[in-house]
Amino acid sequence: MTTFEKALENTLIKVDDIKRKKTTYTKPGSLIYLLFGKEPSSQSMSIKCGYIGEFLSKELVKASNNCELLKCGVQDVDGTNMDIDLIWKNEGTKTIHYRELKANIDVDTEKIVSVVERVRTINYFLTTKYPEYTIDPGVLHWSVYGRNCISENNGCLNSVTKVENAGFKLDHFNDLLDLLGHQWSEEEFTNFFREIGNTLRT
Repeated sequence: MTTFEKALENTLIKVDDIKRKKTTYTKPGSLIYLLFGKEPSSQSMSIKCGYIGEFLSKELVKASNNCELLKCGVQDVDGTNMDIDLIWKNEGTKTIHYRELKANIDVDTEKIVSVVERVRTINYFLTTKYPEYTIDPGVLHWSVYGRNCISENNGCLNSVTKVENAGFKLDHFNDLLDLLGHQWSEEEFTNFFREIGNTLRT
């Protein structure tokens, strides 16, 4: 088994762990309950899948040559507690890669502005913490394989433009794969997450 395959296997094991956590269901008083009755909450499903995307991204970093996953999560950033979603070091290129993880990039203007400000703040912090490294900051829109997948979603494209106009990268999953040196087709990516979706729903 390759390190990449092991990363996928570890993610599926994590899915089973997440599935065992309490599921939130729609309740009387919501429109979805009125239309369909009791069913797993889509918001609850999205939150669970968000954990999975974050876990998989970290596993892929750990499965990559020359890459070292650095401390992720809430930490002190110049006196303020901030959540650093994904950060790793590539010793071969002397680069620190930092990505804010977003499953849904189609968010309102106020939210995307706060995302950009968070990336800017953390980028500045990293440049002072790792002066001997090149800092590569940005946003990872991990829930789609590539930019072509959102070509007709104006909300997503507007958010992409705002991030890139601020001077930061906005990557999709295929960009992460390229950066880490992994091969995984769009069909394989989609099938993998459809399998996860079916697991969480049953």
